[in-house]
Amino acid sequence: MRTQNPKPGTVLAESNAVDLILLIAEKKEIRALDLYLVHTNYLRIFNLARELEGYSILKIHEIRSPRLSYSIKLTSKGEKVAEKLKEAKNIMEGRQ
Repeated sequence: MRTQNPKPGTVLAESNAVDLILLIAEKKEIRALDLYLVHTNYLRIFNLARELEGYSILKIHEIRSPRLSYSIKLTSKGEKVAEKLKEAKNIMEGRQ
């Protein structure tokens, strides 16, 4: 996990960042392969997930047995961000 935030205030402007946060909020926890649900470029989305982890929005847990895989969950900070993003999405779609 990164100890310092990258450039402050820019991560939500990254392509697919909001979609990734909302997907994890909906499912509560995803596996790394579920990143394909956000975009077909797995490496780009996984790197975005690492960047979000640097902001303490989500936590990536490495599972080594029986084979290497990753579990991805929102942190409490990430849950708050996801809730605000859902509210904004509802307003934009005229549901509020």
